[in-house]
Amino acid sequence: MQNEATFMLTADSMAKAKKALAPLGVTELKEEDVFTVEMTNKPGELQKVAKKIGDAGINIIYRYGTTTAGRSATCVFATPDDAQAIKIINK
Repeated sequence: MQNEATFMLTADSMAKAKKALAPLGVTELKEEDVFTVEMTNKPGELQKVAKKIGDAGINIIYRYGTTTAGRSATCVFATPDDAQAIKIINK
């Protein structure tokens, strides 16, 4: 909109991301902590993970993901308490 776009990217290094995006004219970056979950690429798997997080009383601020025709899908989550959400998922 109005010559602007918003993208959500994940990166291991914010410094490297800034360096890579600078030649493209990217001037405004917002850094947030997130975590990724790799799961089986089949119906209901995301619901299982989200239910574990919700049942622990942790809100999911946002979630996005990707999949291919392969056997796994990767989802990115942001919560108010990522460390606790990760513990819950790994139980």
